[in-house]
Amino acid sequence: MPLNSSPIARSSSSLDLTGRRAPLWVAAVLAGLVGWSVMAWVLKWPQPSPLPLATAVSDAPKTVDTALVARALGETQAVEVQTNAVLVLSGVVAGQGTQGAAVISINGQVAKPVRVGQAVNADWRLASVTAREAVLVSPQGARMTLSLPAPVK
Repeated sequence: MPLNSSPIARSSSSLDLTGRRAPLWVAAVLAGLVGWSVMAWVLKWPQPSPLPLATAVSDAPKTVDTALVARALGETQAVEVQTNAVLVLSGVVAGQGTQGAAVISINGQVAKPVRVGQAVNADWRLASVTAREAVLVSPQGARMTLSLPAPVK
């Protein structure tokens, strides 16, 4: 009787065949689990929120009563400065230290650049600039901050 035809030899060779396929089955099951996990995470991925609607930005200058603001912030002797000029900040170029300039429009006229330290008009002098603001001071010591409008996203 040949060795391959015995029942013991057949059962041992079928066990070897199963033993050879076991890593393939384990790999297939693990690949399926990884695929399912990836699909679950992709479906749960946060969706981008819809963009907000554009809002109209008014170019009209805002008037601020600096005396009321100073009083609200605890100033007991606010300096009253009367200004008849409407100042609008159109742009800034901020530098280091005392360097920089602001583009300021007076009473709706064409905006002009003003360097830090220069007079804006008879009542105000440019004291400093930041990335989005220009600070003006008066001879009486009052301070006024002009801000650029918020960028539209």
